[in-house]
Amino acid sequence: MSATEGRAGIGSLEVDGVARVFRTGAREVRVLRGVTHRFDVGKLTTIQGASGSGKSTLLHIIGGLDKPDAGSVRVDGRDLYSSGRDGLARYRNRRVGMVFQAYHLMPDLTALENVALPSLIGGRAAMDRARELIEAVGLGDRTTHLPGELSGGEQQRVAIARALVNGPDLLLADEPTGNLDSSSGKAVLELMLDLLSGRGLTAVLVTHDAGVASLGHRRLKLADGRLNEE
Repeated sequence: MSATEGRAGIGSLEVDGVARVFRTGAREVRVLRGVTHRFDVGKLTTIQGASGSGKSTLLHIIGGLDKPDAGSVRVDGRDLYSSGRDGLARYRNRRVGMVFQAYHLMPDLTALENVALPSLIGGRAAMDRARELIEAVGLGDRTTHLPGELSGGEQQRVAIARALVNGPDLLLADEPTGNLDSSSGKAVLELMLDLLSGRGLTAVLVTHDAGVASLGHRRLKLADGRLNEE
């Protein structure tokens, strides 16, 4: 599989009545209040919301990282959280690529090794694909560099390549430009859009930035625990 190829993609992705409550002592914070939405397959959906609005929580629930208190996430018509711990682990490793605001690179691994890591965890050796992807994100001359030797923009490019190494069906991006200056952030966004083009990937990006949110094929807003069309 070349760096420009993906899988056939998911058939459907929807959240139905998703609620999430966080408790601190006697205090309850209702972050999500019955969020329901059917995402556009093969498209980029952006979700804009203020800090603390629950957009990262929603993304983590879709990504199999945080179980909702109520409601369901259905992928290809199947309830994600009924698949058990092993099923969720397979989903996260094989079907989902995630890009975070913090790059979460392993400091003692080279850029190339960081890109290849998810494939190695999943029992697949994919160094050739990792090399293709690191070339695709413009870091072919940085393969042996450690994260500490890379700029913030370069580290995020490594993180994007890592998110794509297993050929995921779904790409989730959580404030991917939040730690970057405007120039680096713009370059990273352009790269992401270019890599998404033609892959058939369903992608969801959450951001507080209206300019970033405007890049989505479909644009949503999350406020007061509810998701609405912009």
